Amino acid sequence: WVAILCFVLYLTELLSGIILGVPPKFYSPFATRYLGRFTFLTFQTNAICTVYFFWCCISAFTQSPLLDDLVVRFFPLAFGLGVFLTLAYYGLDHFNPENLTRRKYWEERGFPHLWIAAHTEHCFALPVSLLHACTLD
Repeated sequence: WVAILCFVLYLTELLSGIILGVPPKFYSPFATRYLGRFTFLTFQTNAICTVYFFWCCISAFTQSPLLDDLVVRFFPLAFGLGVFLTLAYYGLDHFNPENLTRRKYWEERGFPHLWIAAHTEHCFALPVSLLHACTLD
């Protein structure tokens, strides 16, 4: 059940940025012209960890040595990215006056749920990573 919870929370982080956030073509068209959202570490982390926890779910319900090996080998990556995502966002970005102004600007231009997206894209990664690490067997 832990793998399923972790997968759902990372999927929530991934989708909340897509559904509630500002499309990158509006705020950073040059930087995102080739890779789109994959330009940003937040999206990369949420995508990688969503895939990782999908593997964890499948591995928990099947007897696949290959999948078990992938889960073990990629745990340090998923854990490191998850811990970093939450800590770096709230430590460096969320309370930054320039970013507060930028979020206010986009909120006034038709993205009223941007404040929610800012949290839901980042807040679950640390608790999920810790929960997963504490329940490994």
